[in-house]
Amino acid sequence: MTRLLAASEKMAKVPTYLSKAIQLDRPKACAQLLGILRESTPYTKKELTTYLTEAIQGGKFKTLQVLLNDICMLDRESWLSLITLASSKGSHEMTSLLLKTGELIDQGWYIGSDLNTCEMQGWKIAMDSAIVRGKVAMVEYLMNISMEFKSLRVQSLILHHIQLAVQEGQTQILWILLDTPQSITMSSPTELSSSILQYYADRYEKDYKLTLDKDYVKNIRGRDTKGVLPIFRGLISHRKAKFSPSVGRNLLLLAATWNLSATYDFLEENGASLGDSVEPIVECLVRMIHATPHFEVPYSSLLMKLVHHEPTSKKLFEYNDGLLLRTMALPKFSQFLTRRGKPLWEQAVKLTPISIYADVLTRFPRFDEFSFAS
Repeated sequence: MTRLLAASEKMAKVPTYLSKAIQLDRPKACAQLLGILRESTPYTKKELTTYLTEAIQGGKFKTLQVLLNDICMLDRESWLSLITLASSKGSHEMTSLLLKTGELIDQGWYIGSDLNTCEMQGWKIAMDSAIVRGKVAMVEYLMNISMEFKSLRVQSLILHHIQLAVQEGQTQILWILLDTPQSITMSSPTELSSSILQYYADRYEKDYKLTLDKDYVKNIRGRDTKGVLPIFRGLISHRKAKFSPSVGRNLLLLAATWNLSATYDFLEENGASLGDSVEPIVECLVRMIHATPHFEVPYSSLLMKLVHHEPTSKKLFEYNDGLLLRTMALPKFSQFLTRRGKPLWEQAVKLTPISIYADVLTRFPRFDEFSFAS
């Protein structure tokens, strides 16, 4: 009885010893203790996941290799969670080692299609993590080893990763993805570059509340390597991206909205034009009027470029029964009733039909107190 009790107490300490072996990165001790667990106690998926997590978080590559001998015990969800952890906490080699076990996980599960394999899903998680965290070396490493995975179809994921790099403002990673052989064989560099310009134009279309740099494309106003101008230069000047008139117009309006003067000038120099349609320009100006004060809209030189655009300037303040003037006159937009707002008001007073102007004065009497003469 005493011997059984002693043996039981000894077995109870095996998990503790195993954790210590992982902590010290002792693969031989780890293998011996795992053998004891397999033979003597119920060794569960949850316990294996815990040990693997300890190895990944501690950067213990040698013991991780030993633990992966039992990887078939895991289900897809547990395996994918480890990929997520390794891609954010572990080394390149750890992530690669785990990804290469994906085929073993798939053997016990119905996967439906190539797009749903563990290799595909794990690869996507690892790449997403590297892009979001700006890990250029990790992205390069994963792209370089991509041919080692049997079921990996990089071409089916590359557009997703390119858009994510754009969204996260990761310019250097964007160039890596655009110039990788997988991208070039899937589509011409010009087509891919043009699709990114289209992405920006589409984001502008949906950005009614001016949250683009927060929700859709980070660092749009950043400078040097993080702003949108280096991306446009790289796409248009170096990769010869083409854009339709509507895309060019939206990119100009995007630059005007975010007060990106250098970007606006670059786009104009490369063929972008506002065109002769009044509605898109009015809509952009209304967005800017509704913008929060930090946009400093009344002081924006680009706002006045929109107003003075010759093909549409005479129609702007007539459009939709004087929508622009009526919007500017609302009490909550009183920042326009300032001396610094003078250029826009002068143009509005000059070009708004007298009947509309008179109606605005009737609705908002304090409007008449504002004088540019003094």
